[in-house]
Amino acid sequence: MELSIIMPVYNENLKKLQRALNSVASLIGVKYELIIVNDGSENYIDNYLKNYIHGKENIVYINKENEGVSIARNIGIKHARGKYITFVDSDDILCGNKIDSTLLNKNLDCIIYNIKNNISKLQLRKLKNEGIINKEEVLIEFLSGDTLNSAYGKLYRNEIIKKNSIHFMNNMVTGEDALFVIDVFEKSNIFYYSKEDIYVYDYDIKHENYRVDNYPLSIIKDLNILYNKKITLVDGLDLTHEYKRKVLGRISNDYTKKFFNTVVSILIYDGEVDTETILNSFEDKFDIGLSRINKFRNILLKRNSVLMLKAYGYIRRIYIRFK
Repeated sequence: MELSIIMPVYNENLKKLQRALNSVASLIGVKYELIIVNDGSENYIDNYLKNYIHGKENIVYINKENEGVSIARNIGIKHARGKYITFVDSDDILCGNKIDSTLLNKNLDCIIYNIKNNISKLQLRKLKNEGIINKEEVLIEFLSGDTLNSAYGKLYRNEIIKKNSIHFMNNMVTGEDALFVIDVFEKSNIFYYSKEDIYVYDYDIKHENYRVDNYPLSIIKDLNILYNKKITLVDGLDLTHEYKRKVLGRISNDYTKKFFNTVVSILIYDGEVDTETILNSFEDKFDIGLSRINKFRNILLKRNSVLMLKAYGYIRRIYIRFK
């Protein structure tokens, strides 16, 4: 078995689910298994999936109570028999015909592909050269932003995941993908980058708003966890002082922007939130190389300028609405 594809499902729109399943079936020349983990969906999903898998020997179907996407993925990992593991969300598209089957026969630890979204159809990441790439280059690309954060769009060697007991954290609202990815990266040595776009994810702003509305403090906590993980990772890299500062600057800019935008969204959508607690949790350990806009954001956050933050948020909403 060359590839295990893990797909968690929870009350998905049937048209999108069918689209995702059909996209997996587009795989050509690859011996694969599809592991569908139904995470406590309503009966119509269970009935649809049972009908879909009938007569398909390469599909493993697991129907369980609802516990969240991280646990569903971890269960899929436990059952995976393929040399490599990849993940597909039930509303996304895997461009399976673009996976080069010859790569699966090489001694690679992680194969990284490009991904797109359903709105812009633009590449979300772009490493320099196609082929074998240096581990340090991959880690720096990860640290420099969120272009490598997603669990999908990559093929991971199954042996590395299981040997090191790597799994998704089940107590996070956001950032669990990034922590999983970096845990795999840290244990991997041979990376391959392909410029093929093998994944299209279905971006929906409603998902982000839902998390902000329901788990504001958890989002802030998760941002800080990932930020500190990245800082710790930089310390382990053999970089010159100047280049280390440059990487830390990218991390600080990315963290400041995300923290600021999250706080602004929280203040707009949740009037009862404990603003002081959120703002006091801002961790800018380095404040290195911030852009002008992030310097402005940094000042507003440090000064607890709630009125200014709200005003910025409302202006941004108007701009986005009429853009």
